[in-house]
Amino acid sequence: MGIVFRELPELLRAYVATQVKNYSRDGSLMPPGDLDTVDVPSLAMRTYLRVAALHPGRAGRAVSEIEALLELGPVDEVFEALDDAGVTPESLRSSDGKDPDEFFELMLPHLRKFIAAGEQVQEVIPESSWEWRERYEAIGRLMSGGFHQDCLHFFPDRDAVIDGYFVGEQPEFVRDMLKDIDALRSLVPADDDLEWALRGMGCGLLAPRGMTYWQWMDHIEGHLRSKLREWSRGQ
Repeated sequence: MGIVFRELPELLRAYVATQVKNYSRDGSLMPPGDLDTVDVPSLAMRTYLRVAALHPGRAGRAVSEIEALLELGPVDEVFEALDDAGVTPESLRSSDGKDPDEFFELMLPHLRKFIAAGEQVQEVIPESSWEWRERYEAIGRLMSGGFHQDCLHFFPDRDAVIDGYFVGEQPEFVRDMLKDIDALRSLVPADDDLEWALRGMGCGLLAPRGMTYWQWMDHIEGHLRSKLREWSRGQ
């Protein structure tokens, strides 16, 4: 059979990210965001489609893999392929307990409608941590992998966190981070919005004392540009 699931795991990550307890910006608990209906896409589906719009073809692959999954059914080869792709049995069910077939059948109309519309959606501020990290992957990697809540136990200051994080990284990745910062300026110009964005990306620190979040981001940008100059002089 030789079935391989490549896009389905990514789609399911978007869904899992909205199944856990999520809180709105006012602190209220939000309902599960993984429940599609035939007519209305779930929060999870909306986040996935906005990411898929940046990468034409992803939604089509998701449809093909879901159709293969439904057609082949619960056979050993399917379970082995899902396991190889890192898909857990828990992620195959929605938060309200729908069985996998019904869960996936409700995704398909929205994916197909998106494809028929030319894979275009209106851009809005991301609505889940998965979407923040997918849409701003480079800066998100620094926020979650560098500026986690315990990072200052291992580094003397925040600039050292950046330097330590980029050991072995290439200049192109730093350029990608700078592009992400420019994109965030357009999307979330307000300081409160940037704080929400960075938390969504996994940042575990507050802005440095005496700085707003955008002042901190401007400082990070300056430090990254100095790294690029160092690399350029070393070539």
